[in-house]
Amino acid sequence: MAKQPGRKVLLKKDGTKIAGGRTVSMTWNGAGIDTTDESSGEFQEFLAGELATDTMEVTIDGLETDGVLRAAALTPGAATKHFDDLTLEFPTAGTAAEVAGSWVMTSYSETGEYQDAVKFTATFVRNGAHTFTAGGV
Repeated sequence: MAKQPGRKVLLKKDGTKIAGGRTVSMTWNGAGIDTTDESSGEFQEFLAGELATDTMEVTIDGLETDGVLRAAALTPGAATKHFDDLTLEFPTAGTAAEVAGSWVMTSYSETGEYQDAVKFTATFVRNGAHTFTAGGV
């Protein structure tokens, strides 16, 4: 994979950038199914081809531009925290690589410092499976 500028990693809702991100990060985690028993000796073993969990989290830090995330966070109830149409877009030489799916916003915070822009941090956890498009030339 070629080097890529971080400023081109975007979080989009329905194909439209939803905030002025300064830092966008993605974390994938998985856990194997432990099958270690007395015949394993000192080595841990896992069930081949299976995961107990498969999770993904996206965090975006940046500048609120259109109020979408603030409104979702501050509106009472769970419905506004569920996003069925978020895409994390990574830059490539040609077509962008994308992770798309349903997400739940699990945290949101804002800071407004004197003589600085209002900044926010929002975290999303994948809800179910996602689609991945590798992108490229």
